[in-house]
Amino acid sequence: MKPRTRFALVLIALQVLGGATFLAYPVILMGLLFGEGDQGLKTRLLVASLVWPVLLVLLWILSWLALGRGRTLLALALSAPPALVFAFGVRLFVVHSHRSRQSVVQMKSEEAGEIENARKQNPLAGEILALEAGQTKWPGLQEVIARADPELLSRPVDLAPRGLLDARRSTPLALALQGSHLDFDSSKTRPHFLEAARLLIGRGARLSSEEESTAGSTAGFDLPWMVEVVESGTELPDRAAASENPLVWRIMTADYADPVTADISAAKRSHPEQLSRATTTYGTPLHAAILRGSLCQRCDGLLVAYGAQLSESERKVPRLVARVEAILATAGQRTDTRRPLH
Repeated sequence: MKPRTRFALVLIALQVLGGATFLAYPVILMGLLFGEGDQGLKTRLLVASLVWPVLLVLLWILSWLALGRGRTLLALALSAPPALVFAFGVRLFVVHSHRSRQSVVQMKSEEAGEIENARKQNPLAGEILALEAGQTKWPGLQEVIARADPELLSRPVDLAPRGLLDARRSTPLALALQGSHLDFDSSKTRPHFLEAARLLIGRGARLSSEEESTAGSTAGFDLPWMVEVVESGTELPDRAAASENPLVWRIMTADYADPVTADISAAKRSHPEQLSRATTTYGTPLHAAILRGSLCQRCDGLLVAYGAQLSESERKVPRLVARVEAILATAGQRTDTRRPLH
């Protein structure tokens, strides 16, 4: 085979490898167009990605022109960068896959250790965590709950930090409620955990005093409210709230992108009575804002600033009063909890 022919075959091989970068091109474009992140950086990367095909074709044309003039090394040098980009991408993929597998193995190991630790403290709590990890099936947990010693029903266990949760002491009921994903959107609720919570409550299980005194958490759980929902048998979302108080419904349907503060301001101007009107399931707008936590940013503070109040029954709940007191303290205000909160 002539040297020129061999160089031509090598050139073709390099360009095939460089052309393989187009396999990832649609995914990259979709990520840049619709993914999250710094908009300025995304724009620069998008422009660069649109230039890439033009640069690729230009390098290929120049490579063949150089080969035609007998400048074989220049031809190979011009075709090499796209191939190197492809090789670098393959390496990144392999490294990422390896790290992901290692992360999964480590997570499963930590999960198994947590379950074993919980079982030593309270076998019932350990079985609930085992269901969460897929190590046991629902009929098994159902039987464990039915046979559990009454003393175990409310005994908390010490758990290490996990996900959004700090190191904590959790009762079996709290673990079941958290596992149920009971929230506004019932489509995300996991029925076996919800049924476990019902069975535990039916047998007399209770939250710890610490869990009872916490209004929401870093993970968005308001356990006492969840207990009330389970005991009442209410199916979420409770759409009756939309007619009971549209402002509460708006708060409960909010997400990070919703400008709920505008609705609160509009209610202050046009329907001030909505600021403190309670609904059956979600309570007053102030209680609803506390339930949503960070999902309704600045809602609770704005409601307090506009004079929103907890209902009479809500003012008897220490955790809610404490939360409002914290909002007032942040705003540099003072209040007397013996009087209605403003």
